[in-house]
Amino acid sequence: MDTRNILINDFLAFDGMRNITRIDDFSTRIKKYMSISGETDTELEHILIALKVNHEDCESSNFVKCSEIALPIFEWLKTKKDLEFIETVILGTVLSHAPDYKLAAELSERAISVLKSKYANVKNCKSKIGMIYSNMTCRLIRARYIDIKNTTQQKEELKQVEKLFAYHLEQARIAWSVKSENPFNAVLDIRKALFEGDCKGIADGLDRLKKPKGNDWLKVTKDEVNEYLSNLNDRLTPALRRLLIGRRIQARREALNMTVKEFAELLDTDPVVVNEFERGDSGIGQERLRKIAKILNIDIAYFTGDSDSKPDDFEYDILLTTLAQILRNAKKKDKQYLIDFAKSYIKHQENLDTDDN
Repeated sequence: MDTRNILINDFLAFDGMRNITRIDDFSTRIKKYMSISGETDTELEHILIALKVNHEDCESSNFVKCSEIALPIFEWLKTKKDLEFIETVILGTVLSHAPDYKLAAELSERAISVLKSKYANVKNCKSKIGMIYSNMTCRLIRARYIDIKNTTQQKEELKQVEKLFAYHLEQARIAWSVKSENPFNAVLDIRKALFEGDCKGIADGLDRLKKPKGNDWLKVTKDEVNEYLSNLNDRLTPALRRLLIGRRIQARREALNMTVKEFAELLDTDPVVVNEFERGDSGIGQERLRKIAKILNIDIAYFTGDSDSKPDDFEYDILLTTLAQILRNAKKKDKQYLIDFAKSYIKHQENLDTDDN
């Protein structure tokens, strides 16, 4: 087998799309081969683009930038009358960054059709189908919050996106043969909660994630949750915004070991009002939010999302809140697991901070 075919086969079997080092190593191999051959090779060029998109995604989770990088792939695929196996895999790796969710849905259906009709017996075909359905759920979450404004004129479009999301979510579960105890099932549930703006569902999904091997699962929570919440602040509904602010208040309060009663006294209000704030039942005026920020010794931008803090702050807050709630009622044998969970997560956060510096 020649070097080019080896590279193609390695890409078809590549499972390192969330690992920057592996992405860069593979990209270097392809660039070296292309430099030596000196020939134009469209497929390899588009594999390089797919790798670059995933590198950028892992590094910054910047949807707009990733979409711009991936655009040549979508333009290329639009002109193809039929798709080959390699093209469906290239598509699958960048589908969540399609500039237009309708184009993404159209291309995903074409790719699935080709995979099922021509490549059903190819090794990893089923997992590639799962990847495409799974990545479409990512794209439709963005469509829900970014592409569609909740106006009367666009209610029908929102219904269509909801229907598309439900379909691709269900097909992803079927393709991956997901069982209830499988961590990927929790990941899909997190996506569903993100789509619906269900903060409790996000927290429950994070709690259900187990530790399959090493610290790989940590990357799953960071990748799956932060990717969608990092740029949504300006597009959230008032109800969801109240929930997010309430979650952050609760997480910060509990991180400081402050009871609801103590916090209420400092805020000069009733504990019932604090509970309403933290559940997102009541809105909080700007003046009171400033006072809350002062009491909790944190910048007000922490609550409004206007700060330069990393996107994973939100996930970290949910984790702190969820752990605090669970530890109160956890059995003795489960508490050590939860403590280990928290320690390894905090270590992971510290590593991220070190990398940033």
